[in-house]
Amino acid sequence: MPWLVLGVGLAATAWAWSTISQQEATYQRARLEGALAQTREGVEHAVEEQARLLRGAQGLAIGRPRLAAEDWRAFVASLDLGRTSPATRLMGYCPRACLEESRRILPLLEPEAAARDLGPDGGRLMADPDFRAAVDRARDRGELAVSGRLRAFGDASVIALVLPVFRDFSAPDDARARRASFQGAVVCVAETPQMLRPLFGASPIAGLDVEIYADPACGRESLLYDRDLCVAQGGLPMAQRPGARRIPLKVGGRRWELVAGFVPEAKASRADRPRLTALGGVAASLLAFVVTLLLSRSRRRSLALAHRLQESEARFRSLADTASCAIFTFSDVIEYMNATGARMTGYPVAEIVGQPLWKLVHPLDRDWIRGRAAARLRGEPIPPRYEFRLLTRDGATRWIDFTAGTVQVGERTLGLGTAFDVTDRVVATEARVGMERQLLEAQKLESLGLLAGGVAHDFNNLLTVIQGNAGILRELPDDPERATACLRNIEETCRRASDLVRQMLAYAGRGRLHVQATSLNQVVQEITQLLAVSIPKSVELRFELAPDLPPIEADTAQMQQVVMNLVTNASEAIGEALGIITLRSGAETLDDRAAAELQASETLKPGRFVYVEVQDTGSGMDAETLARIFDPFFTTKFTGRGLGLAAMQGIVRGHGGAVRVHSTAGKGTTFRVYFPVREGGAEPAGPIAALAEGASWRGEGLVLVVDDEEGIRDFVQHTLARAGFTVLQAGDGLAGLDAFREHRDNLRLVLLDLTMPRMGGEEALREMRALREDIPAVLWSGYGERADPGATALPFLRKPFNARELLAKVREALG
Repeated sequence: MPWLVLGVGLAATAWAWSTISQQEATYQRARLEGALAQTREGVEHAVEEQARLLRGAQGLAIGRPRLAAEDWRAFVASLDLGRTSPATRLMGYCPRACLEESRRILPLLEPEAAARDLGPDGGRLMADPDFRAAVDRARDRGELAVSGRLRAFGDASVIALVLPVFRDFSAPDDARARRASFQGAVVCVAETPQMLRPLFGASPIAGLDVEIYADPACGRESLLYDRDLCVAQGGLPMAQRPGARRIPLKVGGRRWELVAGFVPEAKASRADRPRLTALGGVAASLLAFVVTLLLSRSRRRSLALAHRLQESEARFRSLADTASCAIFTFSDVIEYMNATGARMTGYPVAEIVGQPLWKLVHPLDRDWIRGRAAARLRGEPIPPRYEFRLLTRDGATRWIDFTAGTVQVGERTLGLGTAFDVTDRVVATEARVGMERQLLEAQKLESLGLLAGGVAHDFNNLLTVIQGNAGILRELPDDPERATACLRNIEETCRRASDLVRQMLAYAGRGRLHVQATSLNQVVQEITQLLAVSIPKSVELRFELAPDLPPIEADTAQMQQVVMNLVTNASEAIGEALGIITLRSGAETLDDRAAAELQASETLKPGRFVYVEVQDTGSGMDAETLARIFDPFFTTKFTGRGLGLAAMQGIVRGHGGAVRVHSTAGKGTTFRVYFPVREGGAEPAGPIAALAEGASWRGEGLVLVVDDEEGIRDFVQHTLARAGFTVLQAGDGLAGLDAFREHRDNLRLVLLDLTMPRMGGEEALREMRALREDIPAVLWSGYGERADPGATALPFLRKPFNARELLAKVREALG
């Protein structure tokens, strides 16, 4: 019996030992797997926190292609990194030019105190090979890239997170297109020990050591994070210990190595337990006591393990039900939804479980949500995060920020989704956009008000002169000399009114251009004397005209107006003080980037341009004034009026040109106006023949005058009748067409207004030429618009015109 008892005791001891060992191994594996999952999730969360900062910076860089250092400094300061992201050493924006080793463009690095540690202009960071490799990877892949441990920071564990900036917000589909659209990169430099410190939050895992390396070799130089239990106890790093678990992590296109394991606890050796058990077998009571004790301990540990598992499940449900976001797991139907989801959707959990997920999606979004889900199942790269509309139980619409993923439950793969209610943010964004539209409309109304007020002011002055001289003519009918002077005043005032109308049309970019091959140098030289007498004697006028400039297609009178406006503004900026105005000319080739930076034209194409530049040493302008100089009637003078630079902008736009303005308060202003070079390079046309030659010219034959203004028809009939012609009149295009049909064989010429009721001049002329193709014609208009492409070669008169101008165009039309 003692041997039997001993044998039974030994067998029971062996069984208990095996059972306890297996339970212990299973428990340790479960702990380690949980620790690895928690660590992996913590790393992804830490990287996502940094990526969120970068996405905000990316939006700023895309919204402002010419990002200034002050704007970047203000943005970084607004992030309050010391509070919101203590691990972030600095943030930077590197334009493409500085990444391509062009030192003309420098990176923007903030805070400035941290940037100084990297040498002048961040030189050590820009030269770090790991940083450069991360930038290249972000550009080529179009997504977040993470560098290895940066050498520029010495022994500190520091990495760079890089997010590319592309021209059209989203990354193009292929690598070549991404490189072409690449504009730069936003960079976040972070200390990994500080960044990964909150991995385990308020629930640390006792005895767990975790090390994270930037390289699979796990060398000391690539160590990013170490919980440091082993080193603190004088042992080896966990990466060098047998039994440590290694798991690769994919972070920003780079492989990190996660090494984790438990530190061996100091335990009493179990090697002597079988011997003690055998010796205890001498006495059946002692053996029974030992066996009973071991079994009791084993049972207590099993119960404790089961209790901990129940507590873990209870903690999960508590966290899920108190989370601020809705959590779903689903297959074809919803299998789980937390309490936040129930509040968000209005459905009780018991009612929604078992229903299809599409029941919650707004009908207008269901098709593309299904399409995304199908594409994800096909393995296509679909962004996991997107916003769509959710339909609540009571029929209300809510906007949610949804993140989709998967979770493995046994052998089943379920969909996992988290959703935040962003309805308030979407509504606020729509309200902000509406306010911005209203502000834009208010600015347009302000500009139109200035335009209307200025035009009314100038026309009232001109009408006063005309009315006053007309009154004098009425009072002094027997004074020929005085009457002639009054008539001259009226004619001059009409000419000034015509000039004001031309300026208004130039501001709108609609004035008819009498374009010809023109030399900018010749334009400046022809008005040299006028420029000299129009500025104070205290201002010196200098000319630096480049020789042999290629010609441009331009209206000479409007080119002179551009130069006169610029010189007049420069003179007013200098005032009565001593100063210098310099006129320069030259040729320059503009690429896409340079053309996009110019003002006055949004569709300027790159190519060869001729420019005229006016530089003054006057008072200059601040940024607020510079932003409004092209507004109609805007002026910095108390009594200023006139279209000025606004008219100049319209002229430049009408010639397909652009303007570059540089000004600093107190240091003067430079205007450079560009015009495209004339194709073919022909010599500029000479001056046109004087109109006086046509004053004595006479003709004969039947002509047709078509205009809806009776006074204009009478004036033209009187002028042509005195020149020897017989004149027919018509009040609109249809009446003119009827008269043409009746007299088409006898007519020598038709004269038409472009804008008339029922049928305009261009349409009437097309109908007439369908009846008689060779009929000569003269067109006129008060709007100054161009005729259609089939009539651009016809003689054209801009209202108002006089008798000599009319006869000159009639002679030109008849050859």
